[in-house]
Amino acid sequence: FHARLKQGLVSLKNPIAGSSPSKLNGQMSEYEAGFGYMFRFGPYIWSPNLEPFLGYFTYRVYLDDTSSPEVFSTMEYNGFKFGLRGSTPVGPVGGDYGVGGEFSMAWKPGLREVPRSSGGSNNSVIEFGVFGYQKLGERLKAQVQIDFEMYSSTFSGGGTRTNPANSSSQRATTVTGGLYYLF
Repeated sequence: FHARLKQGLVSLKNPIAGSSPSKLNGQMSEYEAGFGYMFRFGPYIWSPNLEPFLGYFTYRVYLDDTSSPEVFSTMEYNGFKFGLRGSTPVGPVGGDYGVGGEFSMAWKPGLREVPRSSGGSNNSVIEFGVFGYQKLGERLKAQVQIDFEMYSSTFSGGGTRTNPANSSSQRATTVTGGLYYLF
């Protein structure tokens, strides 16, 4: 079982000349829950491994909607994602350090725009990351990970925005750290 929570604050320069305010504030939140099955390539808990996984996610970027004229809307992506992660010890099996990576993508993610929409959307979500860990005990490790995420949409049809967008993309780079207990 996997669970992940990410929170962040963003500040963006208003891209429309003459629009106010000149800086827009926002908040990013991501929630994810899923499961996978780990295949180990050795007899030890720290042996090299691969894990296919499936999960559900919600990614939301809330931005000020007080700009005049309107610039951005709050966007929320959600849906099922699938992927593969794996790791291997560095040095001898059962050593204290290791590295790994993961790749995932969403299957037909949905998008909700608030308070106004740019029309029907075709969306894609791709994430990949690399990590390093240190073994702290037989079933406990500390891990640091850097993730790269891309959320993109192309719009069609009539929307309710004054200035509808043809496309949108958001990139996020996140560094996280945590403790993992292995069952």
